[in-house]
Amino acid sequence: MIIPEALQHFAEPSLIVVSDHFRAKLLLAFEDSLEEVEAVELPRAETSDAEGKAIGQEISDDARLSRFVRMVAEQINTLIRDEQAAMSLNLVAPADVVNAIKKELSPEAATAISKEIHADVMKEDEVTLLERIVAA
Repeated sequence: MIIPEALQHFAEPSLIVVSDHFRAKLLLAFEDSLEEVEAVELPRAETSDAEGKAIGQEISDDARLSRFVRMVAEQINTLIRDEQAAMSLNLVAPADVVNAIKKELSPEAATAISKEIHADVMKEDEVTLLERIVAA
């Protein structure tokens, strides 16, 4: 996506992580472009047999969130530390998710955090998201 001129505030590559409690999008913004580089999703899962009967339990919310956060942090660490794809990191998610992700980040990724926005904006379009980041 081409970033509207009024929102082009990314002189260096910046990783934007937008998340709720079970889905995350990792976007890379640089100069006038914004592209999705990764998506992570971990919905509640039920195990079932061949006839569709539930034979297991749903993953508990705490265990699911913990596993999800580790998956997201691993992707962030890879993009910032290993691939050096971004120089800064913007986290946009509910406060509990932001705090959990920060605990799992590598030192390089943690020091790259430039903005934290505590909001659930997964359903917002990219332009609205960028407006929030620029205004923060």
